[in-house]
Amino acid sequence: MANVKRLYFHPCLPAHRYSVQPGCGFLDPAYEQATGWLHPGADYNGRGGGDTDLGDPVYAVTDGTVVEVGFFKVWGNLVLIHHEGPGVWTLSAHCDQVLVQAGQRVRAGQQIGTIGKGDTRVKKPYRAHLHFEVRLFGPERIPINDWPTATFKNRRDKALVEILHTRVDPERWLEKMHALPVLPGRGLSRGRGRRARRLEERSPAH
Repeated sequence: MANVKRLYFHPCLPAHRYSVQPGCGFLDPAYEQATGWLHPGADYNGRGGGDTDLGDPVYAVTDGTVVEVGFFKVWGNLVLIHHEGPGVWTLSAHCDQVLVQAGQRVRAGQQIGTIGKGDTRVKKPYRAHLHFEVRLFGPERIPINDWPTATFKNRRDKALVEILHTRVDPERWLEKMHALPVLPGRGLSRGRGRRARRLEERSPAH
């Protein structure tokens, strides 16, 4: 049987409209200096700044199965996908809308939601962006809403070890997988797509 090349895409497309700004990358020292937290993912922002990317599509980076979706305090809507081929789980966080459900199969480049501001009920909501993680373990090891610096309070060393053992740099991983910056043969429109389900809030796992 001939090998079929697996497709990979950036989570925000076309990729040239988005960037991971200084201070928003994986374990970025500037992020820790500004917030006091270790950053376990990468934040993708529209190049227009502010909330100009609010409602823009979020895509599955490759084929996989939606493991869990949920709404959590501060986080907002989360989508966790298991990508059986490369053996990783990707987390798309702060989504405004979610277009998939747990147990659903998704294909590379399929829209799974839209960029949001997290939990807008908090006093100071985030500016719109996509927080994106590549995890090496599923929810039986890492709760979907896990934030290591909060889990290991006042134990930066423990939080750092946890991140290094359970996650990889999303930007480097996408580069390694030769992720495509556009969807072949399709015009990319801004907007929210079909109407999404609203998720009921659940209590954090920790």
